[in-house]
Amino acid sequence: MSGGTSDSPAMDALKTAGNDAVRQGNFAAAIDFYQRAIAAADPSMGDELAALHSNCSFAHLKLNQPQEVVS
Repeated sequence: MSGGTSDSPAMDALKTAGNDAVRQGNFAAAIDFYQRAIAAADPSMGDELAALHSNCSFAHLKLNQPQEVVS
């Protein structure tokens, strides 16, 4: 998947909201948005899912929650 768009508008909107939350320093909200985006994504969207999991892990690290990164 390239170009930042997918076949899931809901997932895209949640990912964008998560990215906005990160830019604002609201990492707890970002985690919520990314987790909801993961749930909305089609399992076949491997690259998009990997990016969402990575973004979610980053937000957990910013909140000093390394134990959540591996879960």
